[in-house]
Amino acid sequence: MRGEALCLHSVKLHKQECYGPVHVAIGYNNVNGEFWAIVSDEPTNLQTWKEYGLRFDIIEAFRG
Repeated sequence: MRGEALCLHSVKLHKQECYGPVHVAIGYNNVNGEFWAIVSDEPTNLQTWKEYGLRFDIIEAFRG
C-alpha cells in the first residue's frame, strides 16, 4: 500500500547463486505509487528512503 515500507536485514538474494547477506527496503512511493526496492550493503531504515530519493532527484536533474 502507498506510504508503507518494510526493511529486511541480513537477507540472501538468489536466482541461481546466492548474493548476500544484504539489507533490503521495499515499499511504495507515497507520491506516485511506484514500487521501490533498495538493496544495500548497509542496514536500511526510513532514512534510506530519504537518501535514495535525493539521489534520484540529482540523477533526473542531469538528464534534463
